[in-house]
Parts: sequence; C-alpha cells; structure tokens
Amino acid sequence: MRRPATGFRTVCLLLALLIPASATPKKVWHRVFLRLTQGVQVIPADDGDPAYYLDLVGSHRFVDRDLGDTETHKGLMWLPELGYHYDHRGDGSHFGSLGLGVGWSAGPMFAASLVPRAVLGSVTDDFAAGVRATALLDFAYGIFSLELSHQTLWIGGDPRHDFRAGIGLDLVAVGAMVIFGIVMAGARPR
Repeated sequence: MRRPATGFRTVCLLLALLIPASATPKKVWHRVFLRLTQGVQVIPADDGDPAYYLDLVGSHRFVDRDLGDTETHKGLMWLPELGYHYDHRGDGSHFGSLGLGVGWSAGPMFAASLVPRAVLGSVTDDFAAGVRATALLDFAYGIFSLELSHQTLWIGGDPRHDFRAGIGLDLVAVGAMVIFGIVMAGARPR
C-alpha cells in the first residue's frame, strides 16, 4: 500500500490541532498555551545595555463568540496567565507572575491582547515586586507570538523600569505536532 504524502500528513496534523477547539460549546472557544518567549531587555538606568530574558508562561485563552462572530474564532478574548521569568543580567533575576489579559481575536491567524501582570521575585538576591504591561500579538492559532513589555520593579523601595521585546513559541502545539508525527509514523502500513 502506498504511504501518504508528507503534505497530507501536515494537513492532518493541523486538523488535529483544531479538533479540540471545534468540540467545545458554540459560544466559547478555548485553548491552553504554554508559551516560551526569548527576547531582549533594556534597562535605561543601566546605561541601556541589552540583556536577554526567557519567559515560560501558561495561559488558557477564552474567546467569547457572543461578542464576535459565532462561526469563527473571532471575538473578545481573555487570558488568565501564570508564568516564570528569568533575566540574564549580573547574577540573574527570577520572577513569578500572575495576570489577566484582554484582547480581540481576529480569527485563527491573528489575535492581539494587553496583559497586565503582577511580578514577584529576586534581583541579585534582593526581593523585588512590580507590575508588567505586555502587548501580545499571536499568529497561527497562537503558535507564534510577538511581545512588547514595560516593567516597573521596586527593589529596596527604589523603582526600576525596563523594556522588553521577544518572540514566543507555544510548546503545547509543538508537543502535539511531535506526538502526532510519531503516531502517524507508527501507523504506516507494513
């Protein structure tokens, strides 16, 4: 028996990612994300030298179709998020964050949102707390994202501002593609 073409497998994989979204109630579309973002951070008080950061953020996106198009993934969306953030500057900084974003899904290929977050953590062994405002653009069902952020941290009572720009990848979608590829490779007729 003839093996399916690689293009056919790719189409099947993409359809498999859409099945959970299609099986939900008509009024709300939702999906879980685990976004890994890498980017550049600039702190103007430190002479503006760039540093690198790594974020791992879990979120559950909800799109309310009553406030949009009931036949597509268009509509008002909200994103509760929980994350871990590492900044590579000096001894490194570790933060946890919690936020609730709101945005608009223009369909499966594009969404834009604003996500305010509270952050707690340490900067070179000093306690730090603050807020981060993030503008997030998602592409291709949120598999890829662009992020711009401003963060204000209070370290020992003194505020510090930094600006961030990063590129993200959804690890849930990547994992689903890998698993689907393994399953498809094992399902070949012998």
